[in-house]
Amino acid sequence: KAARMPPAQRQQVDRAVTRAAANLVAAGGPTAIRALPKVAASVRRTAANNGTPPPARPRVLVRTVARLAQNPAALRNLSTPSPRARQIIASVRRTGMGNGGMAYGGYGGMGSGGTGYGGGSRRARRIRISGPATIFIRSDG
Repeated sequence: KAARMPPAQRQQVDRAVTRAAANLVAAGGPTAIRALPKVAASVRRTAANNGTPPPARPRVLVRTVARLAQNPAALRNLSTPSPRARQIIASVRRTGMGNGGMAYGGYGGMGSGGTGYGGGSRRARRIRISGPATIFIRSDG
């Protein structure tokens, strides 16, 4: 909805979200920023149910984050990754793709047959690097 907002209102929202993010980081460290999307979604739902006008919602977000920053247990709870996010993080670490953004992708696959790189003991990893090159790494097993 930001595209339909007047520029002054967009700036107000931007400043409010920036202030909320700074409050979270100051209260709970860099990982506390993970709580912001959850808090923003909760504020959006609550404001819609209560009939809060859109121009007032950024202030509600800032107040909510300020209250959350006073409660370390709640902040820790909201800033922990969801089970799905944990699964993605574990998958990235397991495949070795979390090395600063150099690698992209995962195991290429042609199904579970013996042909191609996808099945059996012949596993391949596709790594994309900047440039016109694609490197395939496979074991000779």
